[in-house]
Amino acid sequence: MAENIVLVDPKSYWKDWVQTLLEEAGKEVWIAKSNQNALDILQGTQAEILITALDTDESGLSLCQEISRLPVHIKPITIILSKVADVYMKVTCLKMGADDFLELPISKRYFMAKITAYERILSSFKQSPLESLLTIDQDRFTVIHKNKSYSLPKKEFEILSLLNDGKAKVFSRDEIRNSVWKSPGEVNNRTVDVYIRKIRSRLGSEVIQTVKGVGYKVV
Repeated sequence: MAENIVLVDPKSYWKDWVQTLLEEAGKEVWIAKSNQNALDILQGTQAEILITALDTDESGLSLCQEISRLPVHIKPITIILSKVADVYMKVTCLKMGADDFLELPISKRYFMAKITAYERILSSFKQSPLESLLTIDQDRFTVIHKNKSYSLPKKEFEILSLLNDGKAKVFSRDEIRNSVWKSPGEVNNRTVDVYIRKIRSRLGSEVIQTVKGVGYKVV
């Protein structure tokens, strides 16, 4: 369950009822007054969900970009609330790193159902049976999968570690490039695809799932 939730620069038209609903559900709510304040809170807490608005003083889009650069283990599920109903903007937010876009006004019941659904995803990911099938040794760059040990080249190992450490997340090719390569501009998305194929050829195609039009995730 997500016990810590961050609200970023909440405006009066949604702050009170969002904060009240979450606190009544037993969540600890952190109020961030700016994007930087939100990033600082994420660094110092175990917050798993972050809620921001598209029309804050510092753009919710900018915050999504900043969050995408954080270490995997502290990246929260990011939800944008907005009065903007434009489909193009919704798609843009999701491409920039948001996990969901909820249009205001919104039913309180539906909003809490969304939070509960994300908590269920987070919980199921943490308890994934893959943890018993896939063990990663960071010191030796080895992977144990289905009781067999594999020594992986550095980049393949780093990609698999990134995907395995993520929580309820599909990683885009750009996110993989930015996390694994020191100079991501030196490689393209096709390079990422090649490395994914190499990992699958070693461990089996079932280890990494392709999410069409989005990226990859550990199954």
